[in-house]
Amino acid sequence: MGQLALLEDERPRTILHVNTDDFYASLARLRDPALCGRPVVVGNLMNRGSVVSASYEARAAGVHPGLTMQQAERLLPGAELVQIDWAYARCASREIFRVIDGYAPRIEPSGFDEAFIDYTGCERLAGPPLDASSRLRRELRERIGLDVSIGLASNKLVSRFASSSAKRHGLLDVLPGYEANFVAPHPVTRLPGVGAPLGRRLRDMGVATIADLGRFPVELLEAVFGALGRRLGEAAHGIDRSPVGRRPEHLVLEESETFEPDLLAREALEAWCEVLAMRLGSVLRGRGWCARRLGLRLEHSDRMRAQRMVKLQPPTHFDPQLAVAAREALGKAYVRRVRVRRMTVEASGFEPSPVQLDLFVPDPDARRRRLLGAADAVRRRYPTSGILMPARALLLHEKSADTQRVVGGDRQPASGVSKRCSALARAVL
Repeated sequence: MGQLALLEDERPRTILHVNTDDFYASLARLRDPALCGRPVVVGNLMNRGSVVSASYEARAAGVHPGLTMQQAERLLPGAELVQIDWAYARCASREIFRVIDGYAPRIEPSGFDEAFIDYTGCERLAGPPLDASSRLRRELRERIGLDVSIGLASNKLVSRFASSSAKRHGLLDVLPGYEANFVAPHPVTRLPGVGAPLGRRLRDMGVATIADLGRFPVELLEAVFGALGRRLGEAAHGIDRSPVGRRPEHLVLEESETFEPDLLAREALEAWCEVLAMRLGSVLRGRGWCARRLGLRLEHSDRMRAQRMVKLQPPTHFDPQLAVAAREALGKAYVRRVRVRRMTVEASGFEPSPVQLDLFVPDPDARRRRLLGAADAVRRRYPTSGILMPARALLLHEKSADTQRVVGGDRQPASGVSKRCSALARAVL
């Protein structure tokens, strides 16, 4: 039995990495075809907003994520600056994965627009890997209007390198046995786990490319860098044993918001706890998960950060419980009287949502599940509207109609719909 398991583990794998070309810029061009062929910079257009993504034309001029939008405009005066629409991006991401899910049972998202697919053993179901990859590219183009690049290899590391080399909207297959030769010319900083500090240490050792790293014995790298050194030594030879599909407890889901202007009032920050908890709860319910831990991170205007974690007992995906935990974490993290520029709420430690199996014992949360499920459906249909938002956020927005956007509404006084939604939100919360 042990020999059979060993043989199964050593069976060659077929891993696909799907990577959307210019995801955010492509979404902007889908909305406005006049942007096609022009340099596009997507980010936050508010004061001190940063670049989220840049089209290939803008990258050629030196524009990259992390710059402010003002810096991008100075680098490329003719660029089209587009406000990021996270709700629209999430909807597009769901459509992408809805298509990908039909090609293999084991999928691992690695971002809004990227995914690993373990295609091993799926040839009889969907055809040879190259044919399936071509069909997937064509289906995504026809159904969503987005181009993707796909890399095929025997492991996740090499398939990611292959999809990057296949850009734009290409397909690259790295045959088994050629993994080390394929990754060798790339910069060592492209390996997972090699950040700026480690990159500087490797450069001091004379290591600039992955081929340079491969000349060091794995045992020596392990002695110098620990467990990371062994992983880097194996990666330098094109070896990656990590499976596709991480366990839910190893994942972290987060929702964040950058404020303009920076916030100081505790009432406003608590309102945003409600909004981010609602977004996070919607994602958890969509995946069928409950979270055991909820964390909150604050980035102050002076670049200092604070972070606190709260345990959820019992694990939940309900917005009110997540909001209570977020406000509790805020009370622990917000101890400096300094304005807050960015807030992030994250969930971790997942487990499957409970399922009602007994027909004769009523589910005490059934009504709440139906209510939140209906609210999620409305938000999916109208992602940019401000309806069905938490009461605290809506009331804050109604108090100050001439201030910044709080829950995605406009700057007009509260309408009758908004007032009715406020009443509904009070009942729910």
